[in-house]
This record gives sequence, C-alpha cells and structure tokens, in this order.
Amino acid sequence: MTRWTAALILGLGSACTPKDPDPVETGDVELDWTNATAGAVSTVVEDALAAEQIAIDDDGVLYIPDWGRGATGGTGVVRITPDGEAEVWQTGFQAPVGSVFDSTGAYYVANYNGNSVERIDVDGARTTLSEGGLLSAPCGLAVDEADNLYVANYGGNSILKITPDGEQSVFVSGLARPVAMTSGPDGSLYTAGYHDGRVWRVDLSTAETTQLGTIPAANGSAAANIVWHAENLYVTGIGIDHVYRVRPDGEVERFAGSENGHQDGDPDEARFSNPNGIAVHPDGDALLVAEGQGGWHLRRIELIPAVL
Repeated sequence: MTRWTAALILGLGSACTPKDPDPVETGDVELDWTNATAGAVSTVVEDALAAEQIAIDDDGVLYIPDWGRGATGGTGVVRITPDGEAEVWQTGFQAPVGSVFDSTGAYYVANYNGNSVERIDVDGARTTLSEGGLLSAPCGLAVDEADNLYVANYGGNSILKITPDGEQSVFVSGLARPVAMTSGPDGSLYTAGYHDGRVWRVDLSTAETTQLGTIPAANGSAAANIVWHAENLYVTGIGIDHVYRVRPDGEVERFAGSENGHQDGDPDEARFSNPNGIAVHPDGDALLVAEGQGGWHLRRIELIPAVL
C-alpha cells in the first residue's frame, strides 16, 4: 500500500460528482471556472500502481485500471482511498482500460484484450455485461441517464452502445482508433483518437458527430483520456507529455506540462511522464492526472478561477 505524500493531500470529498464549477458568487466577487487558469502541479501519490481511465465513487475513492505496465501486470484495478491508501482492489481482468460508475453505483471495466465489459455491483457481485460480438479492443467508457453504456471501441473504429441488459449496437462509426470517452451535462458524449488526436462531440439524441480540435501527437500517440469540466474538455496528451484544454469552439490550448519527466511546480515548467487517466476533483477545483510511466505518480493540477 502507498500513502499520500505528506503535505500534498488529495483531499477527496464525499461525492463522485464534482461540485458545479460554473460562475459562483463568493462575497462580492463572482468566480468563473470556465476560464480558469492552471495553478501549481503537485504529486499527491508517489506510486498510484495504475494509470488508465479514472472513476470516482460516492465516497470519493478513485478506481484506476491497470492496462499492463502497473502493479498487476495488466490484470487488475487499483483503488485509492480518501485516507491515502493505494491498493489492488480486483484482479482477473484482461488488460483493463475503461472505467466508469452508473447511477446505481455499479462499476464497469472494459477489457481491452478480452473484448468484454464487466460489471461489479455495489454488493461485490461480478458479472460479464457484454462479450465478443462488436466489441474489439474496448477502451474508454461513459454512461447516460438511463445507464446505457458507451464504449470507445478502438479496434472497431466506432462507439458502441450497450444497454443495461447487455445488448450491443453501433452508435457511431467511421472514427479512427477512439480511446478516450466521457459525457457532459450538455447531453453529449466526447471522444478522442489515440493516434490522430481528433476530439469529437457526439450528440446523444441523434448520434451526430462534430469535430472540435486535435491533440498533438508524438511517437504515434496523441490523446489518452478526456474529462468534461465547466464547459471545457481536458485531455491527456500521452505522446507529447502535456495536458490540454479544448474549448467549446474547438480551440486547443496547452494547459500544463513542458517535457517528459517528473517535476512539480509551475504548470508551464512541470513535467509529466505519459499522462494518461484524468479526472476532476470532487470539489471542482483541481484536475487529477495518472501517469503511465516514470513512477506511476498521481498528479494534481490546481484550477484558479477567473474573477468576473
């Protein structure tokens, strides 16, 4: 087990859904999280043991799959508790990548090598929701209000929809190796391609796609994971070791990171090593980034809101 670094506390709260970060009045000032800037970068876990898509439960516990280079050798899911312990939670997966909770508290894992999606209920019961068929190297996961599951189907160049009873269908086709997946409160899915870095908005009601921007690539890799926050998307640039912000109009900005390595401090000088999983702190005031190499650190990027 690994404890939080002293004085660099993650400080997870009691809810998995970030607090509404839209403009809020605080005394005589109004804070605008949509136009927040990046603050200090810190290391909150020295060895997080895994680095794929981060999911957070109602108690503020992080769940991170290990695709293959972490503590479980590609067979497990790690959880990091609010009191600071990182431990292997479940094993027996096949290169797990995607990770998400539904409205009932059930947890889903996408098995990249197993072409399957598993479900773990709140009582601990573990079942295979869907296997084979259209699934081909499934990666990122998202859910809608009806608890339908959406899968970034890397090998099939598509997004699949899987109903709560396991029925598969193609929701969007013609993408290029989609890997990242998230949903926003605007009724949209968001995905990004691992190799081409293209970021897409997908309307949940019509399946219409709109390209937003492109994450720069290096060594054949571009985007890894994606999260929605205060009208913006934040994307880990796994190939170029940066974290990017994608604005609603498609503008892409380098938000934090300089070059490969491990260095805390100023966001323009901080160094990341294969940034992969990304999540919003439950308080809405920071991003959490899991690194895939160079120590398997969990990093925190402070968000500094604009003052209106």
